[in-house]
Order: sequence, then C-alpha cells, then structure tokens
Amino acid sequence: MQLRIVLLVTFLLISINSIGQKKEVIYNRKSVQLEKYQVVDVSFFAKKIVKQPFEVDFGAIFTKPNGEKLKVLGFYNDAKEWLLRFSANEIGEWTYITFSSLKELDNKKGKFNISTSEVTKHGAVVIDKNNPKKFAYEDGTPYFLQAFEIDWLFALDYDNDSAIPKTEHLLSLIKENGFNQVVTTLYSYDVRWEKDEKLKLHPEHEFGSREDIFPFLGSNSKPDHSSLNVAFFKKFDRVISSMHNEDIVANLMIYVWNKKVKWPKAGSPEDDRFFDYVLKRYQAFPNVVWNISKEAFRQSIPYMSERIERAKKLDAFNRLVTIHDFRKAEDAPIDFISYQGGWSTLYTKMIAEYTKHNKPVVNIENAGYSESSYMVFPCDFIISEECLKRNYQCYFAGVYTNYYWQALAWNVMVYNPYEQDEDFIKPNFEYYKYLENFFTIYNYQDFYPVWDERKIGHCLKSDTGVYLYYMEKENYQLSIYSNKGVGLPQGTYRWFNTFTGEFSEEIEYKGKHIVNPFHRVADAILVRNTNN
Repeated sequence: MQLRIVLLVTFLLISINSIGQKKEVIYNRKSVQLEKYQVVDVSFFAKKIVKQPFEVDFGAIFTKPNGEKLKVLGFYNDAKEWLLRFSANEIGEWTYITFSSLKELDNKKGKFNISTSEVTKHGAVVIDKNNPKKFAYEDGTPYFLQAFEIDWLFALDYDNDSAIPKTEHLLSLIKENGFNQVVTTLYSYDVRWEKDEKLKLHPEHEFGSREDIFPFLGSNSKPDHSSLNVAFFKKFDRVISSMHNEDIVANLMIYVWNKKVKWPKAGSPEDDRFFDYVLKRYQAFPNVVWNISKEAFRQSIPYMSERIERAKKLDAFNRLVTIHDFRKAEDAPIDFISYQGGWSTLYTKMIAEYTKHNKPVVNIENAGYSESSYMVFPCDFIISEECLKRNYQCYFAGVYTNYYWQALAWNVMVYNPYEQDEDFIKPNFEYYKYLENFFTIYNYQDFYPVWDERKIGHCLKSDTGVYLYYMEKENYQLSIYSNKGVGLPQGTYRWFNTFTGEFSEEIEYKGKHIVNPFHRVADAILVRNTNN
C-alpha cells in the first residue's frame, strides 16, 4: 500500500494510493499513523520553478524508535514537487528532519507512528542469517524464490492514465500459480531478432518500438538525455506498488544492453542522473531487489562494479543487489549470484555454482523458454514439461531459478493467456503452483543437495532425515541401501507427481529397490523419510 502526505502550512494531507483504491485524510502534523512496511510519499512544494530540479540536494534524516539514524534521499516529482519516499520496518515512533540545498525544502520536521500491519507483510527479501545460501524475508519467514521474467511490464498499461487492470490481472494470475518474484526491465525498446509474423495479426500483443515510452526526454529514436521523463516513472510507480500489494518481489533490471535502448554514455553525468534517480525513487519499496543490468557482460567490468558500489551507497534501506550475468565480475560485492545458462549440463553446472559460492545462486536464464503460439525466442528448450524439468534441476542443485513463457517474454505481452482463442497454446502455470506447494510442505530452507544418495535422479536432504529424489519419467526405479551397508533401509516413502501435483499414500519400505509408478508418464519426486 502506498501513502502520500502533502505538507501544508498547518496540517498534513495524506493520500493513500494503492492500485484501485485512493483515500485522502487530513492528519495532525504531529501524529501520522502508518503501518509497518507501508510506503509513504511526503510531498514538498517549491513556490517557483527551479531550473535544474534534478540537481537539488534533498532528503531527510530519520530517527528510528531505538535512536539510530537513517539518511534517505528524496527526488523531484515534476510540477515544483519533491517527494520523500519512505517505509518503516520497525513499529514505534519515527521522526525526521529534512535537508536541502533549496531553502523551502530544508529543515522540515515530521513524525510517524508505525503500527503492526492489518495485512500480513514480511518485509524485504534478505539473505537468511542461518543459511547464507538461502533467502528469507526480513521478519525471518522463509522465502522460496520462484521467479518469472516479464520484461515489458512497464508498457502493459502505459496508455491507461487512471488504472492498470491488465497488470493487476497478470500479477494476480502468476501469484495464484506460485510465482513470488518478477524479473523485469525498467525500460526496453525492442528486440534484435526477427519477429514472428503472426504478431502482425495481433498488434495488441506487440510492445516493441514504442516511441511514446521513454524514461528520458525525447524518444528512443531521438533521445534527449539532458533530463528525465517524470511521467514515465509515475506510471512505473503503479507497477511496483501493485507488485508490493501482491507480495511479489520486483527484481528490477535498471539497464538492459541488448534491447536497442539508446542509453546516455556510460558514466556520464546524464547516466549518473538516471541511475541515481531510479535508486532514490524505488529504494523505499520493500519488494525491490536491485539487478544492476541485464546482459552486463556487454559493458566493462569497472563500470558495472562502480554501478554496484553506487547502488549500495545510495540505498538507505540496503535492498539486495545482483547483476545479470555475474560471471564477468566475480569479485563484485553483490549479495547473490545471477547465473545465465547451463544448457544440456544444467544440473552439473548448478551443483558447481552452489558449491563455489557462499551466497544464494539464481539461474536467471536456464535456456528453457516455454512455448506459446508466438515463436518469440525459442533458443534451446521450449516443451513445457522440459522447461519444468530444468527448473526442478536447479532447485535440486540447491539454487533458485527463473521461468520464461514466450508470450510474456521480451516484446510480447499476452497478459490473459487463458482468455485467448481455443487454438492458442496456453501456458502450464499450474506446474509451478504444484512446485511451490511441494517446497512449502517440504520447506526448501531445510534441504541441501547431496551426491552420495543420488543413485538415480537428483537428491536433496534435510538434517531431520528426509530425502527428496527427483526422478525423471525415464527413471524406472531407485535403489536404496542402508547407511551402514547392513540390512534393509528403514522408514517410509511416498511419491509426488510434478505434472499433477498429487501425492501418493505414505508406505513402508519393502526391499531396497523402489519402482517408479510414474515411469514413462511423468517426472516425480520420491519423498523418503528415514525416521518413520
């Protein structure tokens, strides 16, 4: 939920802006009630037009309930307005005092009383303090990352000035099917490869080469990098805010180097202004993760490293930082690894990455691009079940991964796939709902990959004696031996069908060879409990 507070002479006007809902309430200046993890915009207005508003130094020093200080930078929001955007991760009284090179914005005092949210919010995604290879929420709740890349999300409802119904529909749909993170570009222009001719028959699904959408002045074809297009960012605010309402993390790729964007010169004042503005504008959202760049290897390592350091310096809230793809900058101070690739040796490569790094690894592009009626970018694997298998291979290697559906990738946006014509190739989103449900029942946080138990398939193990074996449908059986090599193993087992989400009944071992009941039918997981 997003709040806006307009500073007046004798009172504060608060406008609560969540997508589909808007309330305005006048609060006493000394007592503003907010909820934990809500996002609040404090608006300040200058009397006169400022010639270089983006260069105005502006922000505030917040004092936490325990007395600690937090420096948060504000930003220009057009029409003589500056915003101080903030969210609190602790209940109690927070106070602030502004600083600015503009006298009218300087030395303004405010106070927030933060209470527990009526809606359950877990805060930002962080590194699990008990396991540096796993993610968790800020409040300690486990976070099983299941990402979905949707690059042109910024454009889906751009033409609608009053609401974002298509975006809301899409976010709700993917959340219902187990996805809790969207990997998205802040801005992209168009793809470099040949487009499917069928898109010409359905221009409503084509979002590339829009000249009227651009984060700078001018257009992508004729850019004016001397200033920023605040209207673009105001519309993008709605997307990030809606994702926050849905508890979906925005893995925000600030740059993308292979989508024909005419960026300002790397490291120039125009480039710095853009980058800093993005950090200032979105850092207060607890659901934001900074992904410095898609296709980062297309820029120099020193430049990418400087951007990482710059983000960490500007961000008062310490959101996680990564970069796509990581291999060209292994010494960079990122919080988790974004790996691209794997191809036919995916599981082996992911085991290597898991072993190599003492931080979470996300395969952000595992070469699985699930098919649709548009052949957008087929690459190596397009069969839905094969793409699902690749995701499981990543998870069973101890890492996380990212899903692609071709009709929601790059320049194509079919936000309502199940409402298309009968002959349209629909996605199997339900597979990922089943996947998420499985790793909720068997908490992914508790498991780690092992090799000595991997007779066939791939194995995860918990310290409680539960083993998970991923069995491809080609696997006929699994041979289980006792740990001491004497007698038959003890315990129970049951099966999970990855295509249907169904569990079998739990039964006792009957011999060391367990035949796969889904042989030739479906990939499955054998759950073996040695304590029963």
